[in-house]
Amino acid sequence: MNARKLFVSLVLVMLLCGTSQADIVYTTSTGNLGFISISRGENDTLSIGTPSVKYSGIGTNSLAASYWDGKEARLIVIDRTTDLTASSGDKAFIFNPANLSSPLNPEGTTLTGAYNVQSALSSYNGKGLFVASRENASVIEFNTEDFEQGHIYTYEPESGDTSTPKTVNILLDYYYVYALLNVNPNKSVAMRFDGQLKENVDGYVRVETDYAASFMGWLSNGRIVTAHPNGVDILDGGQFKRLLSSDEPVKTLCQDYGHGFYFTTQELSGDVYTCDLYHYDNESQDITPLLENRTGSQLQTIRDESNNVLAAVIGRKILLYDMLNDNLVGEYDSSILNGEPVSLSITTASGDDGKTSSGCEVSGMGIILLSVSLFLFKRHYFLRDNQ
Repeated sequence: MNARKLFVSLVLVMLLCGTSQADIVYTTSTGNLGFISISRGENDTLSIGTPSVKYSGIGTNSLAASYWDGKEARLIVIDRTTDLTASSGDKAFIFNPANLSSPLNPEGTTLTGAYNVQSALSSYNGKGLFVASRENASVIEFNTEDFEQGHIYTYEPESGDTSTPKTVNILLDYYYVYALLNVNPNKSVAMRFDGQLKENVDGYVRVETDYAASFMGWLSNGRIVTAHPNGVDILDGGQFKRLLSSDEPVKTLCQDYGHGFYFTTQELSGDVYTCDLYHYDNESQDITPLLENRTGSQLQTIRDESNNVLAAVIGRKILLYDMLNDNLVGEYDSSILNGEPVSLSITTASGDDGKTSSGCEVSGMGIILLSVSLFLFKRHYFLRDNQ
């Protein structure tokens, strides 16, 4: 059996072994943690529950993220701070997704050295939770058992850097951690690490841009892209190349159920942020506007891949779109959410503790995407070393 047939067989096995279920959680500016149930039934009919607050008192600028702790999915809600002098770090509350009414650690746990976390992702084996610490330009690993700090990388300013470096976000796949940092108004640095988070070791890659990026994400087939003031770039052959140009700054993007993606733009005029949401079709290269001229500073887009639903924070609302037809299926403002939305997350996460005899217990589209990513790495289709 050749490599291509083996890979296709692996994907089919994963699809047959199991499916994942996902709902949406959100945080608000009033310190609430809320929940929206989503399911897709026969004839692709979506069923969406009414948003409901499950817990209060988490902080007014909290980030929600799901992770795998080696045994099961957990939800982490991070009360963020930007003050490096008054605190030892952001405070984290851990929840069982099946019971969001009470955290497993009611007093919270300090993420030592992490300030204003922008993203949090778990390693495949669930032993480490990696976070993007914005204010001190760091990527930090925490042990998921006790949240003690493990490996850490901190960017050191270089000659020519004219502003304070900030970590924008991180990505993970089976083997690597990817970090995006802004180090100048006209320069970002994307890096690939192994779990040690060290430079100058095998596997370490560094790629620079000529713009300050606002986001880095995955597209289909393991492609890495950045969103920035002039559009969207794709990483290819050890450098970022223009995939889409935009007259307005692109702020976030999210893969659709095929090979295209959704993206948001945001312009600032005075103290007013104006936001738009678009869908880019990879085959036709058409760009379809879904939402225009909404005001608000918060922006986020995520995909519920179990139900093919796009969830977005835009215009001080949470918006849900059916990816199969781009229909708006849910729109919720602060009166329904009990506060303006700050962040979104799905409730599921998966991994492998290395002890299971079959992939069926941990399978799902998330793991399939990781396998796709690993396959493409071996074929050298993206993020190649400059050699």
